[in-house]
Amino acid sequence: MRTLRRITLGVTAAAAGVTLVATTTVPASAATPITGQFEYSDLLGGNNRIINPSEGTCYYVTSVALSGFNDTNARATTYTDLNCTLLGTVVNPGNTAAFPFSSVRFTLP
Repeated sequence: MRTLRRITLGVTAAAAGVTLVATTTVPASAATPITGQFEYSDLLGGNNRIINPSEGTCYYVTSVALSGFNDTNARATTYTDLNCTLLGTVVNPGNTAAFPFSSVRFTLP
């Protein structure tokens, strides 16, 4: 009988430890910052970049951008308006946006 009781207590303690670990994990997006840069060419012929952007922040480009290259570790979504709401198009890391846009937002995959 003692052996059975010890196993039960050991399983209970192990389950409590698993619960503790599960409640203290950190979301991947909070632990992994966005690194790299998003380069774009604007309507006025300028070349600009956003370096190490913050996740979820809407970035307004200086003037209408004609193209952009996503050299970050995050998905960039470009939008045709200034508030990151209209006609969003995803540009994955390592890809180019070859269409006009006015704002961009970054999210980790």
